[in-house]
Amino acid sequence: MAKSNRSIQRKNDRERIERRNRILIGIVSLTMIFSGVWFFSGSRAPPESTSDVDVSMLIDSYMVNELGDVVVEVSGARNHLVAVPKRGCLNPYIINEIRNLSSNSVVNVSFEVANPEEYGSSDSVCGLYALINMDSTDNSSNLSDESRVLLRNVLGDYMLYSSFPARSLDNLSFVDEVRVIVNPDAVVGDFFVVSVLQKMDGSGFIGLLKAPVAKGPVVQGEIVDVYGLQFTGLISDGFNKTVVEESLDPDLVKSFNVDAPRIVVHDPLDDSLTSSLNSLSGVRLESSGNETLVYFNDSRRGVLGLLEDIDYSVVEGRFVLSASAGVDINKTGRVLRDAGAWNLSISRLASVSVPEVVDFDGDIVFLRNKGLVDSLVGLDASVGDRINVSLSTLSFGEQTVVVGSEMV
Repeated sequence: MAKSNRSIQRKNDRERIERRNRILIGIVSLTMIFSGVWFFSGSRAPPESTSDVDVSMLIDSYMVNELGDVVVEVSGARNHLVAVPKRGCLNPYIINEIRNLSSNSVVNVSFEVANPEEYGSSDSVCGLYALINMDSTDNSSNLSDESRVLLRNVLGDYMLYSSFPARSLDNLSFVDEVRVIVNPDAVVGDFFVVSVLQKMDGSGFIGLLKAPVAKGPVVQGEIVDVYGLQFTGLISDGFNKTVVEESLDPDLVKSFNVDAPRIVVHDPLDDSLTSSLNSLSGVRLESSGNETLVYFNDSRRGVLGLLEDIDYSVVEGRFVLSASAGVDINKTGRVLRDAGAWNLSISRLASVSVPEVVDFDGDIVFLRNKGLVDSLVGLDASVGDRINVSLSTLSFGEQTVVVGSEMV
């Protein structure tokens, strides 16, 4: 009887052990599943419970006033990388996940929210913007592809910038350096347009990237309107401007400028030679210092015959005709050639949107009309095309202005 009882006891012990092993196997299986999830999400430990965390204690929150846009120059090395979530919100889950991201280069993370509003039902703090500052061990201007994917999994849409010290080009705006959030690959000497905000607690200013300052004279632009055509070329000394004006519809011609051909005489002319030149038909002389400009009309051969022993150079005449987009290209070209023009070139006249602030070798120029400039573009160009244009400038004392552009 005792033997039978021992057999029953052993059977019960064996069943109990098997039942415990099945439970352990189930727990281990679940653990492996969740461990796989954490592994593929960044090889980090499961997050700590955040149900009782006051999110405001984890964030540097402050109020700001927007002061306007300022051009700044980066004056120092990068402080840290900055992730800016598109939604402008942070919560305990996001903070904990980012703190647990596995990244060898990130050694410290801090969080900021401007003009915060707490949403108790979601444990979130949202504001004008949210910043996630990541101090790194190296001088890399970017995160690894793995870290970027991990951030996107946690934050959704975000942009990656860097924090730099910078100085305003207008010394009246800021006497000291201001912290700016701009492109992560910026270097000392780069210019940016930033929107400046002042912290209401008196702790300083912060500048958020609005636009990089383009480096001229060649910049990128977008065609927003095509409104005309421009014909240019060389003209002979017998060019008949009147024939062109009478042959084309005056309602379609916007402007027609002719720079007549001329000969530049580099030596002073004596009275005898001056008299001989003036006796030729259609010749007109203009003196400037030791040089004399000789304008001629159908008298080129006669003028050159008189200047055989004189130092001179010939400047061929040019014309520029601007017309509405509806002008007949073939007819206009034929009329110009019949009047004595040659080496014709035809371009479209377009309005192109370019950056509003451009750096011309350290000379910062603010464009008028919000960056809309007139430009010469190709005949196949159309509205919406993104092109490169070379900006033309004029300087008046210390002021430089952009007066036009041409597609390159």
